[in-house]
Amino acid sequence: MGAKIPLKLERWIKIIGAGLALLVTILLGLSIWNERELAREKAFTETRDLARVYKVYTEQMLTNLDQILQLVVAIEANPSLANARQDVGALIELRKATTPIPIEITLLDDKGRIRHKTMDGKSPDDLSSRDYFILHRDGLVDGLHITSILPFINTKGRFFFALTRKLTDRSGQFIGVALVLVDCENFSTAYGQRLAEPNVSVGLLYSTGEVMSRAPYVPAVIGAKPEPAVRFAQGPERESSFIDRSPVDGIERVISHAKLDGFPLNVAVTLRYEKVFAPWRQKALQGVAIWITVMLGIGVVVRQLLGLLTAERHAQRQLEYTQARAKVGGWIWDLASDKLTWTDETFHIFGLTPGDLLWRSAYFNMVHPDDLPRLEAKLKEVVESKESYRIEYRVRHADGEWRHIASHGEVIQDEGGKAVRLQGVLQDVTEQHRAEERIAELLDLNQRTILAAPVGVSVYRASGQCILANQAMAGIVGASVEQLQRQNFLAIESWQRSGMKEAALRVLENGDTQEIEVHTKSSFGQEIWLACRCVRFTSGGNYHLLLMAEDISEKRKAEAELRLAASVYTNTIEGIVITDSYGIILSVNPAFTEITGYQAEEAIGKTPRILKSDHHDEDFYKAMWKILSETGSWQGEIWNRRKNGEAFLEWQNITAIKDFEGTPVRYVAVFNDVTELRQKDEHIKHQAYHDALTGLPNRLLLQDRLDHALEVVQRDRSHLAVLFLDLDRFKTINDSLGHDVGDLLL
Repeated sequence: MGAKIPLKLERWIKIIGAGLALLVTILLGLSIWNERELAREKAFTETRDLARVYKVYTEQMLTNLDQILQLVVAIEANPSLANARQDVGALIELRKATTPIPIEITLLDDKGRIRHKTMDGKSPDDLSSRDYFILHRDGLVDGLHITSILPFINTKGRFFFALTRKLTDRSGQFIGVALVLVDCENFSTAYGQRLAEPNVSVGLLYSTGEVMSRAPYVPAVIGAKPEPAVRFAQGPERESSFIDRSPVDGIERVISHAKLDGFPLNVAVTLRYEKVFAPWRQKALQGVAIWITVMLGIGVVVRQLLGLLTAERHAQRQLEYTQARAKVGGWIWDLASDKLTWTDETFHIFGLTPGDLLWRSAYFNMVHPDDLPRLEAKLKEVVESKESYRIEYRVRHADGEWRHIASHGEVIQDEGGKAVRLQGVLQDVTEQHRAEERIAELLDLNQRTILAAPVGVSVYRASGQCILANQAMAGIVGASVEQLQRQNFLAIESWQRSGMKEAALRVLENGDTQEIEVHTKSSFGQEIWLACRCVRFTSGGNYHLLLMAEDISEKRKAEAELRLAASVYTNTIEGIVITDSYGIILSVNPAFTEITGYQAEEAIGKTPRILKSDHHDEDFYKAMWKILSETGSWQGEIWNRRKNGEAFLEWQNITAIKDFEGTPVRYVAVFNDVTELRQKDEHIKHQAYHDALTGLPNRLLLQDRLDHALEVVQRDRSHLAVLFLDLDRFKTINDSLGHDVGDLLL
């Protein structure tokens, strides 16, 4: 057994190498994903902070513009400020010059006519129909009002928006409207002067989501209403960050919105998505390079370790045996000294300090009293038989809890074949037992369902041991539930022979669900057809196998009978027609086509009336259907007509197929062509009762007719006359001229 230990360890090293590679892959993947999330969050933070900066900057600019309006309103409302009112134009020009963006100021009288403006060029004199004028005139807006974008009349493709306030005299009477006009392109330029990053854009949007300004400036987007901007404008949030595709250039961007305080406007800052993730992509490429390097390193290390194991296979048998079973403790029992040697992992399993020496008697004191006799008997048996073994028993842990231990061992012999020590491994399977107990509890809750189920169910550990089986499974294989639970599928010959063992091991290894059909004889001598489904599940951290089996022996038998019936249906020389309850043909066999000349596709969907001849009247068919309805069947001779118009006589048997309520759902007609047989019978009968030469009735027919006539006479009490004709000297002709002449004369 020691020679096999390095092979198992080799397998574990490969598994650990693959696990380490998977772990590195997961960690690097998580790291790259985390870096991506950090880059994404950083982009959100940058755009959000920049949006806040532009929010404050925009509020300051708009406040500055509003102060100009408030100055004009104050001057208009105070007639005592005559000098100031006379110099209002100069004051406006002064504040206009100190504003960071170019603006124009216009004053309207109470009729909506322009009475002062700083803007050159043509403009309408009467603005009384404008929304902002009506809002102020009708008292709907008393404070600051900001319009949505408006087109320049004399310049196509240019837009502006206005800040407006109502003008009143000292008594509060409406005397006009003051406007500050802001060119959208100039406002965008002011925004653009603060942009230091070429991949960033900033925009001003109205409370409806309408774009009023954008830097860099794009005239085509002014007035657009991007859907995300509309959603943000309509929502309650003051700030929002998300990733979306820009409606301006179609480029995916990180976008942050912020609503201005005191103004019905929003600020939007965008950053190109690809710019945000450019550093991350660089790090991702570096991560991939690191991953490739680590994978190569793991491969080299695994290969070197496997080489070392091959070289040291015989020298480190016990160490390799223990290492091959990760998280499994190793032990050695020297039979001569009765001393036990444990690996550190074994001490950890029992909650003891590594390094302490133990004697067998001390260890046996830790074993549960109910399990100790069984353990001692097993060890004695193993020493005598020198075979490997596996046993489970309970041991008291250092914390006082009873733990379930699974122990595997082998006997080591000296050169003379004498057993000198036992060595092996053990594992704490307490959680596995608890999981199995939980499974048993759950299955117990559903015991009625399981017992009533027609499908067999059994559960196995990864070691092959059956831990649960229902009565249906026991009935299928011809055993008791107790017998099944004592089985290990690794040792069942029928599993090996039928391929079920290979399928089960493949499921336990790969986790793939397997569905197979097997025809075998169970270990209890019962021959069965099974449809099996094998599923792997995890309980207590360990793999288990769930087997669901259905006995399909009757199904296979029925399928064979169906195939036989189909073969008979196809190959019989008798024609067969199947119709529904309304007489519509559903199926015909090849013999039907051979007899009638109608192909299947010509007959299906029609009724048997396509074969109807003129030999029978309606009373015949009524009588036939009456018998069929009363008895469920009819048989007899019937004349039908082939596709070519030829009439033929058939012997037909019609049977009604009924449902469970006795209602006919199908009719099956089986027939064969008896026309030729009838013709042969008629010919034979004619030859028997007629002369072969003349075709005239012979003596037999005369006797038959005479007997019949005598019966009629006797029954009717009438008379009968017989006329006899004879040819005189006919014998002379035959004798003198020959029989040929005599036949010619006749």
